[in-house]
Amino acid sequence: MTLTRAFLTAAVLGLCLGCEDKPKETKAADLDAGKGSALDPKLAEAVAAAGSKGAKPGAGAATDDGPPPNGIFEAGKADAQLEHGKPPKIVLGEAGAEPRAVLTGTIPPGYKQSGTFEVTLRLGRAQLPALAVSLSIEAPKPKAPAPAGAAPAAAPAPPSDTTPIGAKITEVKLTGDVGPQGKDLGAQLSRMKGSKIDFSVVGGGVGVDFTQQLAKGATPELDMVLRAVAESLEATAIGFPKEPVGPGGYWLITTRGNAGGAEVIGYRLVKLEKVDGDNLTLSVSTKRYSVSHKVEIPGIPPGAELDQFQSTTEAKLVLKKGEAIARSGTSKQTLAAGLIPAGGGDQRLGIQSIADVTIAIGQK
Repeated sequence: MTLTRAFLTAAVLGLCLGCEDKPKETKAADLDAGKGSALDPKLAEAVAAAGSKGAKPGAGAATDDGPPPNGIFEAGKADAQLEHGKPPKIVLGEAGAEPRAVLTGTIPPGYKQSGTFEVTLRLGRAQLPALAVSLSIEAPKPKAPAPAGAAPAAAPAPPSDTTPIGAKITEVKLTGDVGPQGKDLGAQLSRMKGSKIDFSVVGGGVGVDFTQQLAKGATPELDMVLRAVAESLEATAIGFPKEPVGPGGYWLITTRGNAGGAEVIGYRLVKLEKVDGDNLTLSVSTKRYSVSHKVEIPGIPPGAELDQFQSTTEAKLVLKKGEAIARSGTSKQTLAAGLIPAGGGDQRLGIQSIADVTIAIGQK
């Protein structure tokens, strides 16, 4: 095992903060997530309201059919919020000040941009050196018209508001001096070139169905870096309501996807902070809940199940009017979870991670 592989493995195993005889609540505040970047208080209210509205007739409070206190929905409860395969729900909270405008973003045919994501990743007590991850982000090019005299083309498919997007890693490099192991670590990171992140942008500009695949030959532990980039990329595909909004306006987006190795229901509170010409400044507070006790995390023994789950993202983004993907910004992703090892018993494993990411897309 190389020095770098040992370092990465130690980082993953550093997620496991030890076994305990009794379950101990793992709080996002323990990750310093609450210092200067607490979730917008309106998010808690909006999530509770979404839970109440999503509940079936005759159901009790939001905690019965809405977001659960331990962050994990019991069997079947998540479907009351959003069923698997259903499009995101966007609900306007406040329209904001005048002037207001409809801000729905679109992906033009043949969309192509380059991006750089500067990542600092902390896992339990271990921290990876600062990285710069370069991406090429593309939408499929429109098909060329059939040549004259060619056989009639099949009837075109009905128009769709879903645009598939592919992002491919073109380079990963260290951004600082990490000492003697830097050369070896840099070589391991370079093997991430060619790793893929695929997703779709649907009506209103919301990014959904994110999947990631490490390049062949990349160390499996580097999946945690790819996930951090994917979740930051998800934050850039914000989504807008159909109604006009102005400065101070906010809306709640409910999605179903994946985060931290679990299938989740995500509640994203978006606030339009400022309009400066064609530039929109937005703040995004996201809280996620696992739809079940199942989880798959590289480095964690298979068969472990979630006992507690907390996943949040705080982002500040700048986006051009009419576009669906933000041009620049920052995001802070936190994960805190408790797991029951395979076989049960009184032992618990604790997981903590923080990813700070600076985003630049299409910047020259």
